[in-house]
Amino acid sequence: MKSRVRNSFDSKGITMVELIIVIAIMAILTGALAPAIIKYLEKSRRAKDVQNATDIESVLVHAFASGDIELPAGMRKQGYGLWVMMCRGSKANAPVPYHGKNLGTVWCGADKGVSFDGVVSDNDWSYCQALDDFLRKEGIDLDSVKTLSNGSEGGWDWIIIQICYDKNGRLCSRIYSGFKNQDGGINKTPVTNIEKRIGRGWIDIE
Repeated sequence: MKSRVRNSFDSKGITMVELIIVIAIMAILTGALAPAIIKYLEKSRRAKDVQNATDIESVLVHAFASGDIELPAGMRKQGYGLWVMMCRGSKANAPVPYHGKNLGTVWCGADKGVSFDGVVSDNDWSYCQALDDFLRKEGIDLDSVKTLSNGSEGGWDWIIIQICYDKNGRLCSRIYSGFKNQDGGINKTPVTNIEKRIGRGWIDIE
């Protein structure tokens, strides 16, 4: 009787050979699916980056239209304005000019003379607390702002949202991206991956 019970129990189990076969099949499936999963995750990260950047841009463009942010008269020179830079992980992934700055994953900048609700920026390359305060008031969570793309081909390590004058003196907005150790200057950066993704570069906002 004991022998019959044991044999019946064993017949419902799994042998070592069967276990090895299952593990091998799982390994093959994982290897086949991994590239697709990685590609899907990166696509999702880039989509989130685009959403965060356009949300910030929308707040800034609306602020210029409403007069909450103003540029001084007579300063229509190329590149003059304000910007928000966000990067992945740490300043090591930011453009070169930010490597010596005290920042985490975001930098708010404004040229001297830009006004935020009456508060005027007084230094071109200090962190612009007035812009920081304005964005927080408008619902932008700067404590969590950062890029998520892994910096692979077609992606980016950093994104800059900039409102400034172009070479023709028009007030424009531009969202552009790049990789660590690049300069990041708006006039030194040709068409970038995020611009290709959103289908636009400089846009006139006046």
